[in-house]
Amino acid sequence: MNGLLRYAPRHFLDQLITRGAVMVVIGFVLILPMSLAQEASATSEQMVGLLREMLTTVGLFYTMIASYGLAGGDVRQGFYRFLFAKPISPVVYYSMSYVVTTAVFAFAILATIGLNALMIHPIWPGWPLLGDVFVDYLLISALILVFSRLSNADWIFGPVILGVASVVRSRFPADDSLHGKVLDVLLPPTGTSRFFPFDGGVNWEPLLVQLTYAVIMFALAMLIVRKLSMGSAH
Repeated sequence: MNGLLRYAPRHFLDQLITRGAVMVVIGFVLILPMSLAQEASATSEQMVGLLREMLTTVGLFYTMIASYGLAGGDVRQGFYRFLFAKPISPVVYYSMSYVVTTAVFAFAILATIGLNALMIHPIWPGWPLLGDVFVDYLLISALILVFSRLSNADWIFGPVILGVASVVRSRFPADDSLHGKVLDVLLPPTGTSRFFPFDGGVNWEPLLVQLTYAVIMFALAMLIVRKLSMGSAH
């Protein structure tokens, strides 16, 4: 365990140079041109609104980049033979790896905001928006992690599952039938209400529901990592 903790900063730098760099480049390509197009005519309030909308979208791309192949990639590329040559628990290692990539995700979001402020306009989207983006990251990344050992295309499962869940919920509202209530409990949360309103306070019920679901999905992902032989690539 102590060895893993000493390795964590190096692991963070590795992920920052690879996944983090890709995230920031994507943010640069998606956000800066749109900000430049609006900067001449938009007010500061409008620029803030635009940045908030774009960060919500960019957050989804960053989540998929941060989460793809987090566990399965090592198996498919054979790196697990070196990683676990010593008696290290895969569950502990990939839990640490998830924490590291979460830190890289947060850094990339802040770096994107910093680049926008430096090159376009010094605006801040607000901590509530960043809180919403981070909580959404926890849910989607946990869903992706579940499929990391099961599919080469694990990165797409999070958004697809949430999309399907939204469609099913609209087709079978929880207030209309018993199976609608059951589906509402089983399916991942897809509500549009924000967890941290800009006028203050916290919407505790949807926040706790989403965090609970994310924790359950993370635990399921670690169970798959533990039970599925590292020698079996999919």
